[in-house]
Amino acid sequence: KSLDDIPVDTLKAVLLDHVITGPKQYWAGNLVEADWKDQRITTAPLGAGDLLRIGDATLLCHVRPAAAPRARHPSIVGVGVGLGLALREVELVASYPTTVALVGETGVGKEVFARALHEASGRSGAMVALNCGGVSDTLVTSELFGHKKGAFTGADRRRSGLIETARGGTLFLDEIMDASPGLQAVLLRLFETGEYRAVGSDHTEHADVRFVVAAQPEIEDRIAERRFRLDLWARLARWVIRIPPLRERQEDIGALAHHFATHYAGSPVRFQPELLRALIHHPWPGNVRELQGLVERLVIAQKAQTTADGLELQFAPALFARKLTTPASGTPATPPATTSTKTPPSKASVRPGADALRSALAEHGGNVRALSLIHISEPTRPY
Repeated sequence: KSLDDIPVDTLKAVLLDHVITGPKQYWAGNLVEADWKDQRITTAPLGAGDLLRIGDATLLCHVRPAAAPRARHPSIVGVGVGLGLALREVELVASYPTTVALVGETGVGKEVFARALHEASGRSGAMVALNCGGVSDTLVTSELFGHKKGAFTGADRRRSGLIETARGGTLFLDEIMDASPGLQAVLLRLFETGEYRAVGSDHTEHADVRFVVAAQPEIEDRIAERRFRLDLWARLARWVIRIPPLRERQEDIGALAHHFATHYAGSPVRFQPELLRALIHHPWPGNVRELQGLVERLVIAQKAQTTADGLELQFAPALFARKLTTPASGTPATPPATTSTKTPPSKASVRPGADALRSALAEHGGNVRALSLIHISEPTRPY
């Protein structure tokens, strides 16, 4: 029955001309219960997180504070309040040389925010990224500051460091929590003086870069455990921007999923309502990165079903089940058991006895490498 057939004063809050197809339908901010025989419509308020179906469209009810920020960036998809707050912080601090710490769980898009910050800064140089967990103490100074020809064995030519490469731009220090003690010491000195010297050089240079660092919320635990220097973090966290996890951005999930699906499918994409509901209510321990991976799998598995009208992605529980982490703890899933029939070595023994050694040698024809099959537990290492 069309809404045009119902008196306007009866509909009240209903603003659009669509067909209500069932006895209960969500409509224009209310749950509409229609009794077509008596032409009666009763309403009940919707709550945040409720889903609305209007024709082929599925809407998520979201309560937005009146003073919520509406900051946007072309490379960041979403309209949620938490995202708007983070982008507003980017706008506020972008034009200053202040060091910024982006804090958020894995997969929330910290490097995307770092690039947005760099683009909004107006700085003329490039943005250069360094994975702090991948730099050894022996190479840290050469990696950051560069080296002169002949500075050490194998230095057959001059090499620019990342600070010189990013001159006039932004140096993004990713995974700062994984920085070794040596790298932390070097960074502390760099932030204290703002100067550096290339390896093998006696000339001091000014570091003309803007620093942006990325850390996970556990950075405070690392500091409390003295695994990360408090004095360094005090210099890195001059301005902290918290990036919300995807589970706090329900209103952005549909837009993000459509963005990724269109990219991978290369054609118009629609989402089956059941699939959209599953996406919205999924906990997303891996955040946006996990959503991107799931949408990619959905497109690959269902691309053959593309019609002239585009692709309609269907709910596929098996693809949802392929997780690298468990929602509760975020720890890696347990690897599959091996097919070996050997009894696992006991972790209680500290040193194998003579009988065990002779048995192992006899079993493997005198091959001393077989001794590695016998477990020797290591003493606990102090950290």
